[in-house]
Amino acid sequence: MGKSRWMRAALVLLALVCALVAAPDSARAQSPATILGLHSRSIGLGGAVSASVSDYSSVYYNPAGLANRTDLQLGFGPAIVIPSFKYSNFAGSRKGPTDPFMTNSFGAVVPIGGPLKKRVAFGIGALTPFPNLTTIRIRTPEEPSFVFSEDLLQTPIIAFGLAFRPSKYFTIGAGGQLIIQAEGEVRSSFNLSNATITGRDTALTINPVVAPIFGIQIVPVRFVRIGLFYRSEVKPDIKLPFKADAGIISIEAQFISNVLYSPPQMGGGIAFEFLDQFVLSADGVFVQTSKTPSPGVQLRVTPDALIAPIVTVDPNPGFSDTFQVHVGIEYKYNEDVRFRAGYMRRTTPVPEQAYDTSFLDESISAYSVGAGLTLKDPTEILEKPFTVDFHVQFQQMDSGTARRASPLHPIGDLKFNAWMLNFGFQGTVRF
Repeated sequence: MGKSRWMRAALVLLALVCALVAAPDSARAQSPATILGLHSRSIGLGGAVSASVSDYSSVYYNPAGLANRTDLQLGFGPAIVIPSFKYSNFAGSRKGPTDPFMTNSFGAVVPIGGPLKKRVAFGIGALTPFPNLTTIRIRTPEEPSFVFSEDLLQTPIIAFGLAFRPSKYFTIGAGGQLIIQAEGEVRSSFNLSNATITGRDTALTINPVVAPIFGIQIVPVRFVRIGLFYRSEVKPDIKLPFKADAGIISIEAQFISNVLYSPPQMGGGIAFEFLDQFVLSADGVFVQTSKTPSPGVQLRVTPDALIAPIVTVDPNPGFSDTFQVHVGIEYKYNEDVRFRAGYMRRTTPVPEQAYDTSFLDESISAYSVGAGLTLKDPTEILEKPFTVDFHVQFQQMDSGTARRASPLHPIGDLKFNAWMLNFGFQGTVRF
C-alpha cells in the first residue's frame, strides 16, 4: 500500500472512531491536564505537541506518539501551582478558595520488542495533586465561581494508551482517561417524640470509567509531522441520594452536580523542523463547550405528603463553543541542551452574566518557557543518559465585568481577574 493510501486509511479510521465515541452513553472521565499540562516539555511548548509528542504525555495529547519511543522510558516530576482568583462587588473583594498546591506527574512508555519492534508501544501517565488527592467544590449557580479554571484544578488524572505504526509514514493510537466515580446513599430514621436518631446507614459504590482518546501522526515528508486527535467528553456526575424516615413522614432527596464536566475536544497540529536546530509547532483545538450542563446543583425532594416532587433545575448556562490556539518553538543548542517557548490562547465560552448565574470566565493567554538537559549518570548505574526538563508557565485571564440587567440584583455587578503560575521539572530515565 502506497503512502497516500495509508494516509487516507488513517484519516477514515479516525473519522469512524470519532463518530463512535460521540454517540450517547459513552464513558467519561475528568482531566485537569487541559489546564495544567502533563509533562514539562509539553507545557514548555504551550501544549502544541500533538504532531511531535513522544514521551508518556502522549497518552493525553496524542496516543500515536507513544510509538516514537524505541527504549523503555520512566519519568517523574513535581510542580508548584500558585493560583490567584479574585472578584469584587458592592460587598467588597473576595479571593477564590484555592491556595498554592503541588502536583506530581509520572508515567512510563514501554515499546514492544520482537517482530513488533519499532511498531507497537504502550504507555501510562498520571497527574495527582498533593497533599490532597482531590478537592471538589459544589456551588449554586448564583454564587460567583470560576467554573472553567479554578474548579477543575485539584483533580487527579490517570491515562493510558497504545500505539501502532503500520508504516513509517503514519502511526495510530488509542487510549483513555481513567477515573473512579463514586455514588453514595445516606439513610437516617428519627423518632420525633423524643427527638432522637434511631438509625443511620451509609452506602458507597465505586465504579471505574474510561473516557476514550484517539489520535494519529503522519509524516508526509522528512521535516514535517502532522497530528490529529479526539478526546471524548468528561462527565463524572456527583450524585448523593438522601432518605430520612420520621414515621409519619419520610423525605427522599437527591443532589446532582456536573461541576467536573469537560466537553469533547478535537483538533490537530503540525511540527516543522528547519535548519537542523529548530522545531516550530502549532495546534488548533475545537472545544464543544456548548454541551456543558450547568455546573451548579440540581435538587429533587419527594415528601410523602406531596403527590408531585419538589424539583429545582439550574437555568441553561448558554455556553458557546470555543477554539484554542497553541504555538511552540524548540531550539536544539546541541545534542544535550534544548530550549523551548510556547503560547496558548483560549476564548471564553461564558455569555454575559446579566441574570440568574454568576459564572466568571474570560479569555485566557498562557506564556511558557522551558529547557531540556541530557546528562550522563556519574554513578554509571544507568547505561543510557537521563534527561531533566524544566518549565515555567504563566496564565493570565483577561479582566472582566459581569454587568447585571437590574440594579436590584442581589449580588450586583461583578469585577474579576485571575492568573496562575505553574513551574516544575521532569526527570526521565531510559533503559
